[in-house]
Amino acid sequence: GNALAKEYGSAVDTLYLHGKTIRTLMLADSTRLMIANPGVRFWRKDMQGVCDSLTYVGADSTIHMNYDPVVWSDNRQVFGNKIVVHMNDSTVERAELPDFAFVAEEVEAPYFNQLAGREMIAYFTDGSLTQLDVNGNVQAVMLPQESDSTYNKVANIESSFLRAFFKGQELESAKLWNESTGSITPLYLAKKSILRLPTFKWMADLRPKGPDDLIKD
Repeated sequence: GNALAKEYGSAVDTLYLHGKTIRTLMLADSTRLMIANPGVRFWRKDMQGVCDSLTYVGADSTIHMNYDPVVWSDNRQVFGNKIVVHMNDSTVERAELPDFAFVAEEVEAPYFNQLAGREMIAYFTDGSLTQLDVNGNVQAVMLPQESDSTYNKVANIESSFLRAFFKGQELESAKLWNESTGSITPLYLAKKSILRLPTFKWMADLRPKGPDDLIKD
């Protein structure tokens, strides 16, 4: 019904998780499992998410999100068919989307940076994104910021592989390889069709706003 689990930490990293049913069990090898489903919603100050089924495996500190998983952090939204999060002392160390991945970043309404691919692996240091690998069917819509903090052009990119490095949560450099194509269009000439990837979704209305917003009637 109104099941709620908490993983206690500091004011920043206490995680609140809701599912219609939450089960915890210990396997024969002393591996602890927590299974929540359906209607999973979780909130932490720096990360929020929803999915239909979630399993936490204590042996390797992994969180498996299945069936329409979506995760938000700051102005970024990540979704795919499955998300596996690797934790270390309540801090995200690595996140994998093995079967389709999409990242959207709200730049300035109504514009979004977007990145999609067959597989995506994100690496974190002290909770901050430092590296992102996308393997297969890479598609991107990017709006580079000008020196005066405005946006006046859009880049559309397709490639086989992408590796991006981040510093202070901002993109520092990116490498694309194998049959990469791209184009840059001034915003005033850009048609709506090139501002959105075909699989784009922005699901802010599903995002939990706080611990009291997890349990819906």
